[in-house]
Amino acid sequence: MPNPSHTLITNDLVAASLGALQALPVVEPQGLTKAEAVQSMRPALEDALANRGYTHDQLAEVLTKQGLKISGATLREYLRAKPALTYAAVLALADKYQTFDTGRPNMAGIKKILPKLAGLSTKRIADAMKAAGYPVTTANVSALIKRGA
Repeated sequence: MPNPSHTLITNDLVAASLGALQALPVVEPQGLTKAEAVQSMRPALEDALANRGYTHDQLAEVLTKQGLKISGATLREYLRAKPALTYAAVLALADKYQTFDTGRPNMAGIKKILPKLAGLSTKRIADAMKAAGYPVTTANVSALIKRGA
């Protein structure tokens, strides 16, 4: 008696499924996390702290009044952290260095991006590149970095 979990899938079904997956539109993020929102405002926040005499608590109060509920301690923590490598950042770099040729990744372009991401972990770079549509693995990114990409 055949085992239903070992049913063979036809090549036509695989091809149709692959076509459906490839036709899926890109899902754009619907919003930002609190940390991403703070990072997007980083230049203005740092200017207010360094040049206008505001404290983290005062800036947090301003943001909270605007609807972004945050404490001064959390704001301080987010500003100490390195900016997150976001989907949008990878796409911007990809566009700048024309890393896609006819919809496929151009390795020469990807190699130009990697130095711009210095200081970030290989896993974070790979995860962001995957989110932006690059078919890479952490091992691929690590190998490119080791080769002096």
